[in-house]
Amino acid sequence: MRHLLIACLFVTMAVKAQEASFDLIGPNALSNAGFEGESGMQGWTASVDGGATVELSREIFLDGQHSLALVTTGAKQSAGVISEAVKLKPGLHYLVAVSYRQGGFGVTGDSYRGTSSFAKVTWLNEEGRPIGSDSGMSRFPYGACGWDIRDALVKPPPEAASLQVEVHVSNNSVAHSGEAHTATVWLDSMQVRPYRPPPTPEWATGEVRHVVEGTIVRSDLRVFHPAAEVDWHSMGGAWSKVVADPEAASAQALKATADAGRGLMAHSPYYDAMPPGLYRLRMRVKVAETSSAKSVGSLDIASRFAGGRLLLPIVPAAFAEPGRYQEIERDFLLRDDSWWCMRFYTEGISEWQVDWIKVFPLHTFTDRELLTVYPGAAAGLPDELIVTRQRPWRVLFVAGLGYDWSAPTRILHLMDPRMEITPAWCRRDRNFSIDGMPESAEELFAYNLVVLANVHGNALGIRHRLYLNSYIERGGALLVLGGPQSLERGKWQGSLLEEALPVRAMSSFDSLLHRAEGWAITLEEKLPWLRESDTSAVPLAYFLHRVELTESAQLFARAGEHPFLVGAEVGRGRVVCVLGWPMGEPGPEALPYWQWEDWPYLMRNALWWALRY
Repeated sequence: MRHLLIACLFVTMAVKAQEASFDLIGPNALSNAGFEGESGMQGWTASVDGGATVELSREIFLDGQHSLALVTTGAKQSAGVISEAVKLKPGLHYLVAVSYRQGGFGVTGDSYRGTSSFAKVTWLNEEGRPIGSDSGMSRFPYGACGWDIRDALVKPPPEAASLQVEVHVSNNSVAHSGEAHTATVWLDSMQVRPYRPPPTPEWATGEVRHVVEGTIVRSDLRVFHPAAEVDWHSMGGAWSKVVADPEAASAQALKATADAGRGLMAHSPYYDAMPPGLYRLRMRVKVAETSSAKSVGSLDIASRFAGGRLLLPIVPAAFAEPGRYQEIERDFLLRDDSWWCMRFYTEGISEWQVDWIKVFPLHTFTDRELLTVYPGAAAGLPDELIVTRQRPWRVLFVAGLGYDWSAPTRILHLMDPRMEITPAWCRRDRNFSIDGMPESAEELFAYNLVVLANVHGNALGIRHRLYLNSYIERGGALLVLGGPQSLERGKWQGSLLEEALPVRAMSSFDSLLHRAEGWAITLEEKLPWLRESDTSAVPLAYFLHRVELTESAQLFARAGEHPFLVGAEVGRGRVVCVLGWPMGEPGPEALPYWQWEDWPYLMRNALWWALRY
């Protein structure tokens, strides 16, 4: 389930043909990034020790026809692979991304059993000699896992002329556990892509403003004061202290202690998800001396599924003068829809202190743009995979908040009492997620109908959004029920989900339509099924999503002048959207549509149409 929710790189050939452009990140500069060709090793150099092997795999791959397998089978074995040097261009940063899969390791999960694996960037000077490395990519898990990514935006040091990408696996399972565990790391779709940082938007510059409690702030700029916020942890321990500072925005600063050794200075709370995109972090810092070229500490950003997102070192030599605040910055990518956090570390060798941190978006991604930044290939979506019609019908019912308010299960049983209904349950802690979603595209495509009952788009993750988009195109039926967590309220705009719908939602600020006395629901004159429902009882809707109809949309019913029930043919499949919310405060004589006697029969006919029955 973990990797099914990762906002990761997987994309079918059909998606490739529709990729969106994102011109801040350039083309891949790595030679033979997918290990293709007869040997698969052109552009790469292998290193092995103790009997380990590096070999081409034709059975397990992500893109093309091959991957590279780093195989270790016993005690004190190691295997690695290093790319050819990629020449750097002045003024650019680089996105480095490693797509990997792991097998063996003695365990599935993240429990250390004597075997570890990691990727890093090595910087080379003009003579091709190593002058340092960047390990901003977080380590791989300690156990077996499906295809995943480790990536980072890295900034070359001034003296670097080129870079190499390295991946290593080290197996010492016998010494650790007394048993030899085979451990294999597969690699594919590697990336080194130039990135030119855009200018900081004007609204993110200037002095930090203090916000009075109760004031509504509609800004993408988030400001943090580690010394003044009580929900940051580890402050005031062996490695840090909170000090009074009249030059700081909050009159307090977080100060690293000297001679304490390396340690955790402070840990932020786990913040709710921000939209996937390109972000910038700016930090106001001052150091005690400016002679050292070695890092005296760092800030990192971690996320739940994508691991490390940023590593910003504090290097005194990069500061203009000691004892004076200076702003430093680094960009990072968010590609999942889960929590993120910040952590300060000190090396404990010199004092330095931080005033505030700003985090703000430079560009938020549509799903297509995210798949452009992380290109891959058909992971579980072979070209021949289609939705097959079968009886009794099989339904995947994804149940969001208030899923039963409009009687959907009664509607489904009216269609066919033998229908098999499999539930998947939306839940939210810090973020949205779903328990019970299919583990693979093959499992999803085995259903005749998918119901999304007031489901937040972030709960699905980009991989499921891709699967559902392809499911409709290849013959599936989809029912979308509106509500406070659906469509624009659930961040469907710009997603692969919205692409499959007959409607486009407005922005969240003007999307909600509400009328206390309600709108009367009327059916269109021409319907693609036998007209059975009687609206003379005047069923009413009180809340609606404000939408625009696409060219393919078929309008089945209105609420006043607004679309209420809409369908469309999408590829080989069909979609039905209910744009009303099953809520409101009807008067004693009023009839809300979800209590209307013919409501289940109207929806039964609409779903029969969607299933081509």
